[in-house]
Amino acid sequence: MLTHGKESVKNARRRAAGAPLSHKEVFLLKRLHYGWVICFVFLLVFICIMGLLTNVFSVFGPYLVSERGLTNGECSMLSTIRCFFALVAMAFVEPFYRKVGTRLGLPIAMVMTALCFGIYALGRGPLWCDLAAAVGGLAYGIGTMVPISILISRWFAARRALALSAAASGSGVATVIFSPLFTGIIEKHGLTVAFTVEALLVLVCGAVVFILLRNSPREMGLAPYGTGERSKEAASAARQGHDLSRGGFAAALVAVMLIGADSNAASAHLAILFRSEGIDAMLVATGISIFGLLLTCGKFICGAVTDRLGGYGSNWIFGGILTLGFILTTLAGQHSTVLMFAALCLLGLGFPPSTVGIATWAGDFSSEEHFSRTLGRFQSAYLVGGLVFSTLPGLIADRTGSYVPAFELFTLGTVACFGILQILYYLNVEREKEPLKNANLVAQHQMLR
Repeated sequence: MLTHGKESVKNARRRAAGAPLSHKEVFLLKRLHYGWVICFVFLLVFICIMGLLTNVFSVFGPYLVSERGLTNGECSMLSTIRCFFALVAMAFVEPFYRKVGTRLGLPIAMVMTALCFGIYALGRGPLWCDLAAAVGGLAYGIGTMVPISILISRWFAARRALALSAAASGSGVATVIFSPLFTGIIEKHGLTVAFTVEALLVLVCGAVVFILLRNSPREMGLAPYGTGERSKEAASAARQGHDLSRGGFAAALVAVMLIGADSNAASAHLAILFRSEGIDAMLVATGISIFGLLLTCGKFICGAVTDRLGGYGSNWIFGGILTLGFILTTLAGQHSTVLMFAALCLLGLGFPPSTVGIATWAGDFSSEEHFSRTLGRFQSAYLVGGLVFSTLPGLIADRTGSYVPAFELFTLGTVACFGILQILYYLNVEREKEPLKNANLVAQHQMLR
């Protein structure tokens, strides 16, 4: 028994040091490919960095005002500071991971996230909160989509979009579970205890990430998940994109910026849109909860559909759903509860391309060697969209007395976003398939003869 315990400790130390698994361990893991363990690691990263740091943080805002003495403007500025420093980090994310590697880089991002919450817990006053927001922005910039998308492309030869969507669902899981949990902790024990619990939770998750994460399947003597499959989705995942022209790349950045405006600015004002039109607060809260649940489920659906149809096909489906949802938001002035629930359900199902789609678009619109750079620039454009348009709904509401005109603009932006993407797909991706289709038709015709 003692020998077994010593052996377990020895194996744990060896795994933590990054050593390959033994033949016995590899045999045991073949039933569940280790790529799905990597996907679980990414789920933890999304829960901590995208979930706790951004989505769940909204429940802390009123208490920062009441307990820490921040004004409403200073509290709103925390989001702006976080986005700005996330953009700064995005500029260095590629050389950062080239220098330290993903196995060390992601735990560093987790430690920075914990440090952010620690500063919130111990600091007092606006300057300490600004410092915490800056540290959180740096963690967000280096710890989300870019490294995770790169590693998923290494670990999965098939079902990459499904794996990415499963990981990205962590932000929704965190919103559903931890928003009420930390609200209760704040009410009973105060902000300091709640932020301390968050910091400790992130540190524990960071330790799990460091122990389980591996840079590539080769480190464990494995092949990527789906290697050797001859299915349509495996062939689609294996296909590499091609770099866009300068004009095409600029157009793609505009499209990603517009989806960033939808995902950040528009979604943040959904509740106030319907409340300002006189719909009951509890009904609006229920609708927002349904929106969050469908957003989480929609990411899995979007991943599966993208694996099956590719980015071009899934854009038609989810772009159409998202556009229809935004059209219904422009009818908020009808004061219809049914229209509100319909709009929120459609938006929940239509928003997943704002996470899953960006990595897919980057892969389709870049060569293999330029994928990480393209993804980083797409992520930066996404953040710029959220940053630039974050104050637009409020400014328009102050001028017109309603948020509906702002959502009319978001509707037009959504149509423009997917219109640009589909044109780029047709010109640079779908058109390249025509010679292959024609060659297959010729071959079939010759066989019939």
